[in-house]
Amino acid sequence: MQDKDNILIVDWFSFTTKIFVEGTDFVYSIADIIDILGLTESNLKWQNIYGMHGYKDRYYFDGISIHYNSTNRDLWVEMSGAGCRTFETYSKFDFYDIFEIINSDLKRFHITRLDIALDDRSELLTLENLERETSLKNYRSRFRDIRLEKSFTSNAFTFYYGSMSSDIMFRIYNKAVERNREDEGSWVRFEIQMRNERALSFIQQLTTTNIGEIFFGVINHYISYLKPSSDSNKARWALADWWSDFLQYSNITRLTPCEKEYNFLNLQNYVINQSGGAVQTYIKLCGEDQLIDDLKNRSARLNPKYKTLLDELQTE
Repeated sequence: MQDKDNILIVDWFSFTTKIFVEGTDFVYSIADIIDILGLTESNLKWQNIYGMHGYKDRYYFDGISIHYNSTNRDLWVEMSGAGCRTFETYSKFDFYDIFEIINSDLKRFHITRLDIALDDRSELLTLENLERETSLKNYRSRFRDIRLEKSFTSNAFTFYYGSMSSDIMFRIYNKAVERNREDEGSWVRFEIQMRNERALSFIQQLTTTNIGEIFFGVINHYISYLKPSSDSNKARWALADWWSDFLQYSNITRLTPCEKEYNFLNLQNYVINQSGGAVQTYIKLCGEDQLIDDLKNRSARLNPKYKTLLDELQTE
């Protein structure tokens, strides 16, 4: 039942690594991590910028951060959703390669977060249906907290199953609305966010089981939508037909590399290389202050791809 438009992707990935292990004389450096990630091409423009969460500095390239200079002397590699697409575009390796490296040396590597996401374009999952069935309590769940967040300014809303601070959480939202692509039809994203041992367990299972079975197995373990019955014991209720159909996508066998969305490098290339001459000429004729004033007062609406880029990078 797998459809080419219903795919599984990595949408966030982070891990730490010890720069040394007691009893060994090997020391990891930033260059070693870049090599492990397969991002050694000389044309990739890494930047030294400020760090976060106890790390004073970081090496950054298009959504991929290598945080360093902390009291615990670890290196922390973090890929946002955009960073995962950067890795798939520029690396010599894929995520399976990185997972294998981590699995082979758990003394040195520790996964801190892994998000696996399903892009469902089949209309089996609709947020309206989820809202109705959840409000009617036609489900059984291991999560204590299920909540819905709605936007007052758009028709966007997001379901959260579990707590942001826990080691596992589900997130379901309308990706078409987020990307301003509602004209392309249904596009619902179902994300499983895992931390620490939950994330490690997920990648360890990949050595024997296809990713679809693992992904949907985790979902079915924590939440099931049911067909209402007069039986007072929900454990005996059957799965709802639409939920049972949704679970059939467990035959997805591989992660799917995705085409990169419009990103800062695209913006930079356009502004500096393609339009740089025009901008430079305008500044010489009118001055920098006039250019900034004219840009602030322009009447044209911001292109959706620029708005999306702003939202992503400001969030990061």
